[in-house]
Amino acid sequence: MRRSLLVLLSLLQIALLLCLSGCWDRREINELAVISALGVDKEDDIWKITAEVFQPTTGGGEDGSAGGGGGSSKRQVWIAQGRDYTILGALREMALKVPRRVYAAHTSAILIGEEVARQGILEFLDLWERDSEARINTEILACRGKAEEIIIGSQGGLEKSVGLELSGLKRFAPVNGHSTILSVHEFIAFLGQKGADPFTGVVELRTVPSISTAGGGKSSGSTAQALRLKGLALFRDDKLMGFADPTESRGILAIQGKIASTILHVQATVDENQKDNTVALEVNKLKKQIKIEENEGQPIIKIKITAEMGLAEQAYHGDLMQADDIRFLERQAATVISNEVEKAIQLTKNLGLDPCGFGEIMRRQKPKLWEQLEKNWPEGLRDIDVSLDSQARVRYSALTGLPPIEKR
Repeated sequence: MRRSLLVLLSLLQIALLLCLSGCWDRREINELAVISALGVDKEDDIWKITAEVFQPTTGGGEDGSAGGGGGSSKRQVWIAQGRDYTILGALREMALKVPRRVYAAHTSAILIGEEVARQGILEFLDLWERDSEARINTEILACRGKAEEIIIGSQGGLEKSVGLELSGLKRFAPVNGHSTILSVHEFIAFLGQKGADPFTGVVELRTVPSISTAGGGKSSGSTAQALRLKGLALFRDDKLMGFADPTESRGILAIQGKIASTILHVQATVDENQKDNTVALEVNKLKKQIKIEENEGQPIIKIKITAEMGLAEQAYHGDLMQADDIRFLERQAATVISNEVEKAIQLTKNLGLDPCGFGEIMRRQKPKLWEQLEKNWPEGLRDIDVSLDSQARVRYSALTGLPPIEKR
């Protein structure tokens, strides 16, 4: 009996050892080319993939030097490109040029070129969702022109790669309110909704002043190309249909209630020729309410937007926190919001799109009415009346009520 028990325990130990086989599919970090950002373009039906790969450093410092602080704004990346009839084939074609295994699991951002976006990005989305290495929380953006020009042309900023910079822009763009960035997962979720069209941020290059430190000295007057978010790219299913400028984009985001903060510019007095008349109001809370009503079988979309804000900056020499002045500022702020929302709605009607998700709201609130309009949506949005009620409330004046000159 004891002998049988020992044999049984021995077999159990052997079985447990088989479960401790270690990392059978391990990938050593010094054998990987870790991608930070991907650019997706197409030329004559040939996919052209541009990969921004983190460049290994030789020391402990951020700029490749041993230890220490400081750093350089120069990108610490290497560019690899591949071409093929399929996207995966283009990525694998890089293996003939890159002395490491191209690794996409840590990709921060994907940039889609305009030509590819207009033809449709379903093939790319299919690959990214299907691949075991790819992560669907990767940011996805569009650009005017070619994506490779953005990735190669961007010469630096606070971050060491385009991917990290775009990832940072997504986190902090909501405090501006003129653009936003979707992840691959969020974009695919839009595709699953029949009553809403996807959108994402547009990135472009801008010229900024640069300080050269070559040779140990500093020289001014030089310039560099840096990234900037500008508006939204509007899609119908997986195809790019057009672009929204920053004010139209803020109107779309206001309808969706996706503005965390933004700045509205209004006038301190009725006299537009008054010197130092501009006032900056900081919106810190924006709520939207959308209701679908029906009149003789025709839908009416009613939008109510309520914004709370504070007096953030004034050049006008006077106290603007009096009751009459506050009401004057509130009326102007409400007008600015209404104008931008109406401009956004007109743009989407002209393009035959529904990035605001009116169809999805109708599906939930008026399902029978939605069944009648679903087949011709979002083109049918052109014939639907949209009413708008914007309200603004100036609640505070930051840390002071009077400008410095009024305190004498």
